[in-house]
Amino acid sequence: MQESAAHPRESERLARLHGCGVLDTGPDDDFKAITDLASLVLECPIALVGLIAESRVWFKAKVGLAVNELPRSSSFCAHAILSSGEPLVVEDARRDPRFHDNPLVAGAPHVAFYAGVPLVVGGLPVGTLCVIDDRPRTPTSRQLKALVQLARQTEVLLEACKTNRALEGVARQHRESEEQLRAVVHSMHDGMVMHDRTGAIVWNNPSAWRILGLTEDQLKGRTSFDPRWRSVHPDGTPFVGNEHPAMVVLATNRPVRGVVMGVGVGDELRWIRINGEPLFRPGETVCWAAVASFTDITELRRREEDLSRAVVVAEQASRAKSEFLATMSHELRTPMNGVIGMSELLLADSRDDERTSMLTTIRDSGRSLLSIIDDLLDYSKIEAGGRHLAPEPCAPGAVASGVLQLLAAQAKKKGLTVGLEAHEVGALADVDALRQVLVNLVGNALKFTSTGHVTVRVFERAGRCRIEVSDTGIGLTAEQLPRLFQRFSQAESTTTRRFGGTGLGLAICKRLVEGMQGTIGVESIVGVGSTFWFTLPAAALCDIVKPQTASVITPLERALHVLLVEDNVVNQRVSAGMLKRLGHLVVVVDDGRKALEAVERQHFDVVLMDVQMPEMDGLEATRAIRTRGGLLSAIPIIALTASVLKDERLACFEAGMNDVLAKPLTLDALRDAMTRMAA
Repeated sequence: MQESAAHPRESERLARLHGCGVLDTGPDDDFKAITDLASLVLECPIALVGLIAESRVWFKAKVGLAVNELPRSSSFCAHAILSSGEPLVVEDARRDPRFHDNPLVAGAPHVAFYAGVPLVVGGLPVGTLCVIDDRPRTPTSRQLKALVQLARQTEVLLEACKTNRALEGVARQHRESEEQLRAVVHSMHDGMVMHDRTGAIVWNNPSAWRILGLTEDQLKGRTSFDPRWRSVHPDGTPFVGNEHPAMVVLATNRPVRGVVMGVGVGDELRWIRINGEPLFRPGETVCWAAVASFTDITELRRREEDLSRAVVVAEQASRAKSEFLATMSHELRTPMNGVIGMSELLLADSRDDERTSMLTTIRDSGRSLLSIIDDLLDYSKIEAGGRHLAPEPCAPGAVASGVLQLLAAQAKKKGLTVGLEAHEVGALADVDALRQVLVNLVGNALKFTSTGHVTVRVFERAGRCRIEVSDTGIGLTAEQLPRLFQRFSQAESTTTRRFGGTGLGLAICKRLVEGMQGTIGVESIVGVGSTFWFTLPAAALCDIVKPQTASVITPLERALHVLLVEDNVVNQRVSAGMLKRLGHLVVVVDDGRKALEAVERQHFDVVLMDVQMPEMDGLEATRAIRTRGGLLSAIPIIALTASVLKDERLACFEAGMNDVLAKPLTLDALRDAMTRMAA
């Protein structure tokens, strides 16, 4: 027996067959009518609509055959689908070399005659319409033509089955989508209602019942004009019906988003946020309904109100902390002004070596205590958010050079050499903060180095400005390194006793560097030395604004007539003593009102004005002097303040002061300020 070859596009052919959705389905009268007609026209006892699957031929409709399927290997139909759409006619199978030993020829149904036409769906044959007789036959051309026409009708039925199957799939998907949509809408946490063109609610989901405190039936038919809603705006004014998002949507045919309203639910006012969406029929521009979805934001509003109250409390606490820092700065630095100022005045008159040594110890101890006070106040100020950084393009090499000049005397006293290796690189930094970090790092390097050198390097690495401070000091162990940048922490417990300090300097450096979008770290070997480094965002050198060269100021030969306004008796003696030491004439008053009376009564070249005083403080007194006009509008006024807060310094300038001197005063600082004012 000769078995048929597989179709050249067998996998595609099988896909077409299964896509029809006919295989292994029940009887169908339309297919049965075609087999009946084929049997009649061809005058054959057997007529079949056979669908050729992977290993079998299954009969959708049949006449004269008891079985429902046959093996594909022995099927005549498997040969017919290879005939390029033309009918396969076997007039006498017993004499045909392809079929003479076929079991269907030798046994039931004893096939002698076979005529089959391929059934084509989507360009590929899926089966045949065939007739069979147990006697040899030669069909007429009219009979074969009729068989072909019946095959075409069968193909129409197969295409219809395919279309129906697709439609059933679409319908099933539609039903499933509706069920899913219904399930989603009913399980939504947000409420949802639909309004018809009149504004009446025609549908609502369970979350709407829960949020609005009403049942489904109670909601149906209600409009936004129903007075039972008791709706209000966030400001408490009534929410009238035509302002409701659903009514706005119906009036404008446009969506509405994020409307907040309060709705009375029992004795409670419940807050909701509503979105409205228009619904259009195909081809129409006027919506036939509006859907409003809303979220219960009652708890959110409560939290926002709590947060607003918390922000007010936090702002009050921040202001209180800033005021506390200002007060502490004044209270601590004011007596230090007496200690350091008096020691400087006594040192200026001292001719005895032992007395000079004791006074120097008092002055240096006072300066050390002042440094500790400054660290404590500075760190508290940073933590309170009172230190505002303003990064701008700068030349870190120039800043480092200035710091080394400032600390050169300290290095010379210890016999240390200092060096600077600065490449031409710019940085984005707050110059004051950068200088403070460098002073701290270089100062520490000098403090902990007994012999050798301290070197500052400025260069670019990986697109950032890197600054290193290296020393040949005592070095650090690996266990000590993690504690360095923590507040009130030093390498070991004996460090404070040996070298002094609060343990806040590096913590302040870390905060300042990170505030400038930088990083800071350290590398160290015990007994060899340490390298403290930090990186900052790089800046182009062309963006750096070069400061103008200051003109040289020559101090005046004559004495200045100075009004000193100071309420603290010790500070009066210190400041007046320094002014007299510098050769100036001094008049002292102890509050702002007396200062105002004094400048109106006589001429002064300069006014030294304490900021914090009873009755009338320095800021108020300065503003009053400026409002007098005439010569008083231009008289130089220098603020004296023990505050370290930047805001207070700015307040001095805003009040009309020309300069600010920080307490404790030094002779050098006072001399420079007076020279500037005299110029």
